[in-house]
Amino acid sequence: MLPAAAAFAPRPPPRREAEEEERERERVVEAADLIGRRVQYRGVGNIVNKRAQRAAGMAALEVMQSARATWRRWAKRIRRGDGVKEERRDEKENEDDEEDEEEDEEEEEEDEEEEEGEGMPVDGWKGLFSIGARWRQIVEPCEPVIWTERLRSTDSSLVGNSNTPISVFRQLTTKYADYYNRTLSVLKHRMVQQQHVFSGDSKRIDLSQADVAKVGAAETEYDLFGVVGQSFLVTTPCHSTASPGLVLNGTEILVKEVSSPLSLELSIRTTRYVDRFDQFDRELRAAWEHLCGLMADGAATAGRGGTDVEDAILRLAYFWYQALPLSRGTAVVGYATLLGLFLAAGKEITASIPRECRTTAVVGYATLQGLFLAAGKEIIASIPPRTQV
Repeated sequence: MLPAAAAFAPRPPPRREAEEEERERERVVEAADLIGRRVQYRGVGNIVNKRAQRAAGMAALEVMQSARATWRRWAKRIRRGDGVKEERRDEKENEDDEEDEEEDEEEEEEDEEEEEGEGMPVDGWKGLFSIGARWRQIVEPCEPVIWTERLRSTDSSLVGNSNTPISVFRQLTTKYADYYNRTLSVLKHRMVQQQHVFSGDSKRIDLSQADVAKVGAAETEYDLFGVVGQSFLVTTPCHSTASPGLVLNGTEILVKEVSSPLSLELSIRTTRYVDRFDQFDRELRAAWEHLCGLMADGAATAGRGGTDVEDAILRLAYFWYQALPLSRGTAVVGYATLLGLFLAAGKEITASIPRECRTTAVVGYATLQGLFLAAGKEIIASIPPRTQV
């Protein structure tokens, strides 16, 4: 006689169902591995981590499903807007209000049935990027993947910095050597354009016309340091799309003394202040809502939307990289989310990450789009409906 616990234990699924589930898992893993390989940056110093690639691919697939579910929900909410319900009530003045409520409940049940197995809708841009953040945490459980806004201190508005050294002691950092020329070019351009820089303690240092001419002829950060005479930084502009005309402080490019004037560091830095996070929260919210609005009509149909949708996705990615809202993993989470959004929109990025792509957030999302399109082959290609991931 079987024990009581064994009598109530769930029965294993039939062999056929188990085999089908196993094949389905294999297809998902295969698709995640394919997508995850595209997250790998092929520059010197970037080692291959297949575990991280698979997690990024899983994140992209989940983002794809959740984005489509969210866009369907947006479309249904638009169809059920207050105006629609008011028209329905005007047409049925003599009918019982309970009938309308029953119809709404039936429609909601139908929506739940349609979305079952298709991914869960997300609430806002943070819900979207939280998918990738969760997978990034799974890859390295000991590394804290934390939203930097949670690091707020009661006695300071500064919650931390993200510093990327490009060149130190006249030696290029191996991992970021590809970014040196572009970073130096942007630094010189901003110095000539603004005709001033800022010291380490945020004091403005004006440049004369002779100084500007020397900046134009400079070939290294040491030449620029000789013009200014001390450690300095410039801030790149980040033009708001939530509030047109507003210019936010973007990424900072620094040239600073490490130990003596003969030992300089050229680096890219993002300073995380509480008010800065609030500013980019508005930008990311506006960018996400703009994308949802574009995809709300026919959101469940792959291939909808053209360059407007592509630009909206890149705009969202650009502000994500400007905000740097995670303590670890901002780069891979942002790119995996970008891949998933393109898949959700019926597009697929098929090529590797272009060289110097990391520094494009210094310039703007229009440049980001240009670098993608200028890759070795057309990177944004339509997915044939029958071979869609």
